[in-house]
Amino acid sequence: MKRRISDLCRSAPTVFYSLLLFTAGSVVAQADDKRVIGWIERVSITTKGLNMDAKVDTGADFSSVHADRIRYFMRDSVRWVEFTLRDNENREHTLQRPLKRTAKIKKKTRGHQERPVVVLQICIGDARYPAQVNLAQRAHFKYPLLLGRGFLKTRFIVDPGAKYLHQPMCQLGGAAG
Repeated sequence: MKRRISDLCRSAPTVFYSLLLFTAGSVVAQADDKRVIGWIERVSITTKGLNMDAKVDTGADFSSVHADRIRYFMRDSVRWVEFTLRDNENREHTLQRPLKRTAKIKKKTRGHQERPVVVLQICIGDARYPAQVNLAQRAHFKYPLLLGRGFLKTRFIVDPGAKYLHQPMCQLGGAAG
């Protein structure tokens, strides 16, 4: 019995290092599938010409965009939201989207705030991605769009020392504007 345990102890480092290399290899393989983006990126949202700068925030759970004139309405027995976004040239774009859900966002001070959540197509570089985005009052922030972990986690690696690694090149358009 002592001999088997000592053999196992001698082989344990080999097993450990093999597992470590296997695990590291799978992490690298997963990273290869993800696009590297900077902590600030110029994106296009839903419609051609609606370009805005986005802060990439791995500390935020959810994505959020500054929206004005938020109004709920019904269309074909489904609750929709109409709202206005401003692009980098301060032009207004009024959009209508089905209400995906209502998010309960914890405030920094105390309590919670309810915000409507819609799905927007976000173009980064030459690819577009659906994103659940809550509509918020972000006028006091430098960047109107915040991309959180829910949007980032399966798609991107963030280089915190880089900005504007990609320019939006998608042809987005959309009947709902």
